[in-house]
Amino acid sequence: MSHTPWEILWLTSWQEIEAASFVEQWHRWFAEDQLASPFFAPEVVMAWLESYRAQATLTPCFLIAKNQNVGKLFLPMVKRSEGWKGGWKRVLVPVGEGEFDYHDPIVVRGDRILLLSTFWDYFVSILFKGATADVDRCHIPRLRVGVSCNGEGDETVDVAPFMRFADFPTQGDPASLLKSKTRQKLKRLLRKLREQSDATHGIQLHCYGADELEQACSTLPELLRLHTLTWPLSYKVPQWHERLLSRGLKQGVVHYSVLRLGEQIISYHLGFHHNQRFYWYMPVYPINWADYSPGQLHLLLLMERLAAEGYKVFDFLRGAEAYKYRWSANEYVLVRKAWQNPATASRLRLAFSAQLVQLKGMLLSWKKGQ
Repeated sequence: MSHTPWEILWLTSWQEIEAASFVEQWHRWFAEDQLASPFFAPEVVMAWLESYRAQATLTPCFLIAKNQNVGKLFLPMVKRSEGWKGGWKRVLVPVGEGEFDYHDPIVVRGDRILLLSTFWDYFVSILFKGATADVDRCHIPRLRVGVSCNGEGDETVDVAPFMRFADFPTQGDPASLLKSKTRQKLKRLLRKLREQSDATHGIQLHCYGADELEQACSTLPELLRLHTLTWPLSYKVPQWHERLLSRGLKQGVVHYSVLRLGEQIISYHLGFHHNQRFYWYMPVYPINWADYSPGQLHLLLLMERLAAEGYKVFDFLRGAEAYKYRWSANEYVLVRKAWQNPATASRLRLAFSAQLVQLKGMLLSWKKGQ
């Protein structure tokens, strides 16, 4: 039998992952990893699990992989069992499959590059065995090249622009990154808005603290309503954002801010921050204020505050929207890894599932043609 430096532990019960001792250890791992994304913070993961367990049949499959020579990593995953509409297939995916922009493992006490250079090959060698023997397919939707893998042989699925605060041409002034025409436009819009506001309140950026949870939660329904109006096809699992805000704001991983004109909120943003990195996740504003670009003004004022507070990186997360590149020329390339179980039963279930998807597409096209 060949020797491997890897030791693998799968946590496969809710009791194990909800145990106070494990969650405490998880917090330590998250704090230690300088490049850990906020999506795998305990509060964020648990908020997602609490919401999705009411919607789907999930089994925890949290992976702890230790390399005796290099270090340790942690990847929270779930097995999802699909009914007849999904061909009865079973898939293994990271927590936050659709909602989380990054699915990078947390690296603990080790050389990230060295550890991950060998991990993925080892992961493939143990996949569809032991705790994952009943899985038909495994896929990891979004990994950052250079953070979790080298991207060789993987499918590129998106990009995630980011900005370093040290890149400001004028120290502490985010607007110095913008072209002169854009800077002048934003200044002009700010002046117009100030002219509409009363002298007492003016334009204010308010970032909610942990002691303002009740006030923050009271504004969330309007953010979600506006988000649905702007992106009507974006599915929102019941109570996911409510739990995210409630858990995350208290623990300091969620950042929630609004831009006020007097007493009126003209822009919202629900995001994250960790280890002097900020993550731009869910911005939205009332469409009747669109002529004033409240989202861009919110972004500018927020960047100014973050710069003053010593943040190092502003991560726009996935999506190549043009406005993000006004601020940054840097980006992460996001890749997807996927594997299928070669067992006959798995191949049959996956083939049946693919046929169902094709049939659904044909029926939908037929209905549209009626």
